[in-house]
Amino acid sequence: MPQNCWEVKQCGREPDGAKTLERGVCPAAAEARTNGINRGKNGGRCCWAVAGTLCGGKRQGIFAQKLSNCMKRDFYLPVMNEEGSGAAKKTAEILRMLQKEQALRSLHKVDGARAFAQS
Repeated sequence: MPQNCWEVKQCGREPDGAKTLERGVCPAAAEARTNGINRGKNGGRCCWAVAGTLCGGKRQGIFAQKLSNCMKRDFYLPVMNEEGSGAAKKTAEILRMLQKEQALRSLHKVDGARAFAQS
């Protein structure tokens, strides 16, 4: 059975994990939109595509900022090897989906602010 990042790294930030009260649930463990990607739970096997994860004790940024760091770690390359050539394509699909949803949220915030300002 493939392992999720929190199982490999033993960070304790999965739901009900040992460190969730102290540090909160990791964004990768909570990212339900990516459930099943690379045979993982939520973002557990595509954590490099999820913004704001906490790896190596430091908050990671967005995909473009963190990919080079992820590629040096002990989780990204094994997943890529296990999942084969489809994993890179899945990462691109995940990023498009998350970016599209982020853009929609930003648009709704702007529209909401305009409506508030006009009232």
